[in-house]
Amino acid sequence: MVGLGPLPHGEIPLPGNIAVTRALRLRGAFRFDTGFDESIGVLARGLPVEAIVTHTFSLAESRAAFGTAHDRTIASKALLDLRTPV
Repeated sequence: MVGLGPLPHGEIPLPGNIAVTRALRLRGAFRFDTGFDESIGVLARGLPVEAIVTHTFSLAESRAAFGTAHDRTIASKALLDLRTPV
């Protein structure tokens, strides 16, 4: 399952061949409803996400985390680790 945020205006090319050859299931949704519960459940069951997590920051480093996440040349997925002390 992949969650997408709002996309830019205009046409967005869809790599259909990749979806077919990897047997991906695509489902769109506008707004959040049960998506968070489903996503947390998938993660809790052990979905491997290490390949896309490029950065992890403490809550005290949240400004740097958002700056890094904004720069797509260096970050794929930047996470805030809420278990670390502030």
